[in-house]
Amino acid sequence: MDVVLFTDVCSPGFGRYAGTYRIATELRNAGFSVQVVEYFTRWTTDELKKIISRFVGKDTLLVGISTTFLLNEISRSRAATAEIRQKYRDSKDEGHRLAEFLGRTDWPELYETIKYYNHKTQVSVGGHKVGQFSLGPYLDYAIVGEGEASMVALLQGLDDGSRLSGNYLSKKYDGFTTSTIRFEDNDLIFPQEQLPVEIARGCIFKCKFCSFHLNGKKLWEFNRKPELVTDELQYANDKYGSTGFMFCDDTYNDSVEKVRTFHTQFKKLSFDQTFSAYARADLIISHPETIDMLYESGLRSVNFGIETLNHDSGKAIGKGMHPEKLKEGLYKIKERWPDVLITAGLIVGLPHDTPETLRKNNEWFEQKDCPVQYPSYYPLHINTKKGDTDDKSTIENNPFSFGYQTTDDGYWKSEWMDKIQAEELVNEFDRPGNVVSWVFFNRMQNIGYTPSDLIHNRVTEEDIIQKENNLMNTYKERLWQI
Repeated sequence: MDVVLFTDVCSPGFGRYAGTYRIATELRNAGFSVQVVEYFTRWTTDELKKIISRFVGKDTLLVGISTTFLLNEISRSRAATAEIRQKYRDSKDEGHRLAEFLGRTDWPELYETIKYYNHKTQVSVGGHKVGQFSLGPYLDYAIVGEGEASMVALLQGLDDGSRLSGNYLSKKYDGFTTSTIRFEDNDLIFPQEQLPVEIARGCIFKCKFCSFHLNGKKLWEFNRKPELVTDELQYANDKYGSTGFMFCDDTYNDSVEKVRTFHTQFKKLSFDQTFSAYARADLIISHPETIDMLYESGLRSVNFGIETLNHDSGKAIGKGMHPEKLKEGLYKIKERWPDVLITAGLIVGLPHDTPETLRKNNEWFEQKDCPVQYPSYYPLHINTKKGDTDDKSTIENNPFSFGYQTTDDGYWKSEWMDKIQAEELVNEFDRPGNVVSWVFFNRMQNIGYTPSDLIHNRVTEEDIIQKENNLMNTYKERLWQI
C-alpha cells in the first residue's frame, strides 16, 4: 500500500470516524492506494506488528494516525482514561508522552517496526488533538486542521521527492461542499452497516462557549451539495444494504431552507433511510413546519444542545428562548415523534447557573413524562493557556467579562461555582443507561441492538463489551484475508 491509515472506532458500539475515510477518498482520487485499519488502541503489540508487516512495504510512502477517537472504548472508564492521560501528560519521557497522545505505550517500538520494513516510510498524525502536541523523534509530520489538501500535498511530495516546507501542514481545503466519501472493498464495511455521512463542516451560530473554528458560516458555504449527499446514501444502500446513517453536522436544522431542501432531495432515494443528528430544539419550536419534514427525512435519533434551563445562563451564551417555552415545545415535539430517541446536552458551570439551579432543573429531566430520554452533562471547559494553538471560544478569550477567574492549568472559578464543583455535579447527574444516548444510536445497532432495545434501555455494559469484542474479532478475520 502507498498509505496506511490507523484510526479508532467510537465506543460504545461500532462507529467509524468519517474524517479518516474522507482523507482516504481524497488520496485514492489522487492516485494513491490506501488501507484504513480500525481499532488502533485495541490491538496488541504483536498484532500491530503483524499489520505493519502486511501493509508496509517498499512502496509505502506514509503511515498516518487519526487521533480523534483514541482512548474512547466503554471498557475503559472516563476516570481511567483521565488517569492515563494525567499520568503521562507532564512526563519528559518520550514513551510516556506518546502514550498520552496516542493511547499506546508501545509506539516507539511500532515506529521502529515501520522503519524496519521501509526506512523511507514517513509517519504523520492528524485529528483534533494534534494542535496540542509537538512531534518529537517518533513522528515525522502533523496535519493541523482540515487534512485533505495537506495530505495530498504531503503524499505528492513524498512520491516525487520534492522538499516540503516544515513538518506541520495546514493547507486550506476549499472542496468540502462538493466532496464525498467512497468506501472500497478493503475498508471492510459490514453488511447493513450504519455509516457516517458528512452533511456540513461548520456552523452558522457563534455560541459563547464554543471554540469551533468554523463558526459563523453562511448557509451553503459549509453544507455539502444535497444531490451529492443523496448519491452517497444511495451508493451505500446499493453496495452494502445500509439504511441507517450518522449525519455529521453541528446543527442539522440551522435553517428552514436547509431542512426543506434535504427533505425534497431524500424523497429521491429508492429506500427509506433513517439517521441521527445534532439539532436545535428552539429552532424547531420557532419553525414548527420543520417537525414533519425532519421526521419524513428519516430523523430517528436527535441530540438537542440545550446547554441550560436557566434563562439568564441561556441569554449569556446566545441561547435566549425561555426555558418554559422550550420545555412546552419539547413535549409537543415528542407527541409528534413518539418513536424518536430524544437526548440533550447540558453544560455545567455556565454563567448564573448554581448547584441549586442545576439540581432543580435536573428534576425535570428525572420526571417520567420528560420528552428528553437521556440528558448528558458536561463540565464547562475554559482553556486560557497562552501559546496553545487550539481555537478559543468567546468565553475563553475574555473569561473575566463572563465572571470567571482562570489559571493556565484549566482551573476556573466564578461566583456561582468552580471547575471542581462542576465536575462533581456532572458525576452526580450521571445516570445508568446513558451509553445508549443519541450519538450511539446507530453505533449500537452496528453491534446487534435494535432501536427498541435502545429506546427502552435493554442493554448492559457487559453485553455491550461482549458484542463489541465479537465484532472486532470478525473485523480481524476479514483484515487478515486482505
